[in-house]
Amino acid sequence: MEQYVNKIMKMMKDEKLFAPQGGPIILAQIENEYNQIQLAYRELGDTYVQWAAKLAVGQNIRVPWIMCKQKDAPDPVYHGGTNFGRTSVVFTTTRYYDEAPLDEYALQRDPKWSHLKDLHKAINLCKKTLLTGTPGDQRLGEETEVRFYEKPGTECAAFIANNHSTMEATVNWRGQKFLLPPASISILPDCKTVVFNTQQMDEWINILKKKLINI
Repeated sequence: MEQYVNKIMKMMKDEKLFAPQGGPIILAQIENEYNQIQLAYRELGDTYVQWAAKLAVGQNIRVPWIMCKQKDAPDPVYHGGTNFGRTSVVFTTTRYYDEAPLDEYALQRDPKWSHLKDLHKAINLCKKTLLTGTPGDQRLGEETEVRFYEKPGTECAAFIANNHSTMEATVNWRGQKFLLPPASISILPDCKTVVFNTQQMDEWINILKKKLINI
């Protein structure tokens, strides 16, 4: 594995494919779903994870690495795929993840598609501040917190979280009140205005309303 990783990383660096080199790769992954077998190896499983992480960081590719985040990982698949007309084994098609925001036919699967689209729009509004601002965090209550990035006097973006699984919360931050649904994060590209909340699906509701009107 080490020889393979070293070879592939060298090839990609030689071709200047990583973002700091002007290329398109902004993120790299060294492992995937290892948690499914990690416990079977006991302490050797933990040793392997640490070894793989060290191998990845040592590549010095200057983009973030992800690995083995398990159930806390971000969405790994945006578009599920099927190789139609082929089979992997008898009576089994080469089909993968038809629950993705884009399904195997490349059709939108809502509400996942609309909700994820709105999330990406909100993050895009924060991109400059996320990349250049100074990070900070603040506890607002027992189950609430805010993480922010800012360049004092110029730019600010914030993510306010309510970690309680069943109860909504109202918080005060920088002179403003914010209502947070349970188990949600609100995105504020200017640290003042909520443009997205992970529990609210406004775009999908609008789509449903239009469909009902046309029936």
